Amino acid sequence: MNDEKIEEKKIPPGWGQDSLSEFIENAWHNTFATFHNVKDWYSILKDIHLVFDAITHNIDRTPDWFASFFLFRSHSAYLGSVRLALSGQTPETYIVLRGCLGNALYGFYVSRNAESREIWLRRRDEIEYCDQRLAFFHPGVGAPLAAGLLEKAIAYGCRKFMVCGGCGVLDKHMAVGSLLVVSSAIRDEGVSYHYLPPSRCAPLPFRSPSP
Repeated sequence: MNDEKIEEKKIPPGWGQDSLSEFIENAWHNTFATFHNVKDWYSILKDIHLVFDAITHNIDRTPDWFASFFLFRSHSAYLGSVRLALSGQTPETYIVLRGCLGNALYGFYVSRNAESREIWLRRRDEIEYCDQRLAFFHPGVGAPLAAGLLEKAIAYGCRKFMVCGGCGVLDKHMAVGSLLVVSSAIRDEGVSYHYLPPSRCAPLPFRSPSP
């Protein structure tokens, strides 16, 4: 873009006079500085965006709209993570980037498993099993969001919860895909201190499953 085509940014009245708009303004300055100082890295981000862009412009008439839906969501999350990364909000970038990878994997999976589409569409529905009402939900990323969604589920009437997830291990003899039953957890966040007395670890009450 030529310099003569760059118009002076029009700032609305009151902008920058409160802490929120001031923060956003500083984020913009960080974005410009990142673009100027690390153009090699910016070029890599741009190339990834162009790949997304080329794919999305060539699938607008595809009959497989379901997989395309996840691709658009993946691209949107990528753009959001780039915006955060350029402004210097690196830790927050990983949270949004996880949505990019997650949606891409969802799209890859449903494109090869047609029966999974109905399961995904009905993922928020309740089911009945052995005369018990069951529901499934994703707790999101991070303890604050997970706690908020858990409180919401409790308000809806849920009383018993089973938490499943993935993790890394330090034991090289542990094979990928092994099942682990957690007996305690090291507390490295702040949310649990609103529910339990302070301690290094949070022991989990264990009950033997009913026969």
